[in-house]
Amino acid sequence: MECLRYKAERDSELLAALQRWDERRFLKETSDEVGFIDHFFKRLWNYRANGEVENGQPFSLWPKFPVIGAGERGGTGQADLALGYFGSVPGGTEIPQVLCELKDIRSGLDAPQH
Repeated sequence: MECLRYKAERDSELLAALQRWDERRFLKETSDEVGFIDHFFKRLWNYRANGEVENGQPFSLWPKFPVIGAGERGGTGQADLALGYFGSVPGGTEIPQVLCELKDIRSGLDAPQH
């Protein structure tokens, strides 16, 4: 029964959210990034950033995650977003499980990166 209720309620909610995003005004990647993270990762998938959870609780979403050695000339670069179990509690770590590089729909994904 729970599965049927989820399918009837949550699926239509998710579909409506996807349609709203699809119908939005096109913006370049950097302009759309915050909205994309908020719309999908926070609202739909319930990821939480630092400060959006109770004190002492781990958070699961880290925008602009620093990546040592990934920057210009081997310096620190950054991933657009990291997902994981972050925080200073037992079991919390600063090692992400997923690094995200966000691109707008018109980006040439096969083009060289700078």
